[in-house]
Amino acid sequence: MQTAPIPADVFGVKMSFVTLVDSNRQWFKSTCGLEDVDETPREPGFCAHAIFAPDAMIVPDATKDPRFADNPFVTGEFGLRFYAGTALRGPAGKPAGALCLVDTEPHDFGTRQITRLKKFANLVQAELLRSSH
Repeated sequence: MQTAPIPADVFGVKMSFVTLVDSNRQWFKSTCGLEDVDETPREPGFCAHAIFAPDAMIVPDATKDPRFADNPFVTGEFGLRFYAGTALRGPAGKPAGALCLVDTEPHDFGTRQITRLKKFANLVQAELLRSSH
């Protein structure tokens, strides 16, 4: 049986997540490259921003982005530098979470990669919707 490709491997980043976001937290439905973390508060989470972005949210270097430069995930031991995420929508089309790529090094992320990220997100979203029925 062939396994599905892992987004972190495909995009050459250290971590990838499927998050679900509620009013107070973001919790990790699936992770690659992150262990022993099931959830984080919503407030500092990048995914809380990505779910409302009109397109994929790309942060090439969080230390240089005024929205995130003081974020504890950037300044703390996690050391987040790169984030790319796109919203996952629930059955009614409302934002429910995000598929995201994360790294501790900055990255350039072009149009082709954004398109590929959205295709992965469509697969994840379809699976989440299918498993919710």
